[in-house]
Amino acid sequence: MIRLLVGASGKDALRSRIQEAEGRIVGDEELDIEWCDLTKPGGPDMAADANDHIRLLMDLLPGTAAYLNDCQWTLFKFNRRSIITSDHPVSLAVAPGYPAWQGVGIFTADLFLVPLSRRHALTIQPKNLREGTDIPDFTVSGSTKIAQSINQETAMGARKHIYQHPEESPLQGIRLPQPVMRDRPGMSNIDGLIREEGLFSGIREASLRAMSDTSPPGERENGMTIDDLPWPIPRRCRPGADG
Repeated sequence: MIRLLVGASGKDALRSRIQEAEGRIVGDEELDIEWCDLTKPGGPDMAADANDHIRLLMDLLPGTAAYLNDCQWTLFKFNRRSIITSDHPVSLAVAPGYPAWQGVGIFTADLFLVPLSRRHALTIQPKNLREGTDIPDFTVSGSTKIAQSINQETAMGARKHIYQHPEESPLQGIRLPQPVMRDRPGMSNIDGLIREEGLFSGIREASLRAMSDTSPPGERENGMTIDDLPWPIPRRCRPGADG
């Protein structure tokens, strides 16, 4: 998360964040050291601390919650078809042809798929993909095709275990992946999002304003930016620091 947040913001934004937090001028050499460490593969070295991890999640929660709240939610009800779940049940889907190097995360997914129960599943679609159309949340009966699609995404996102109701056989026609024997990152390769000039440097101001409008009025100030990154970063092992 830190690597993506800093890398997508760019070096100028990182310099501004450090200068604001520490009340001093940051030179080019120091900035280069900080940038290289924060955006290296895997992100900066961190001393493990569960409390700091929870605090970071809580800091990011308001902006993420506002984003999801502004999405369009559809609840599917299935009368005959059964929905599976897994040890990693929430799927982040993208359109065909999406560049693999970009990775998939909360703010880049085209659709969220969430199995809720044996007969219910939820899809969440970001507002910026609806071309300005205000579509309300609604409940709809699910088809066999939709059930198979959701089950396939759930199966492909599983780590080691897939769960189904014992009285159902929902895995017919579902391609099952090999178990993942060790944890894998929540995002694939995000190298293409790490840019010194910032990810959005080439986007017109009008487009940036439109993107900011994906948050509901009164909540836009909660959007997640590099300014939300605590500095100094708790538990980070800074380059050249003792210990």
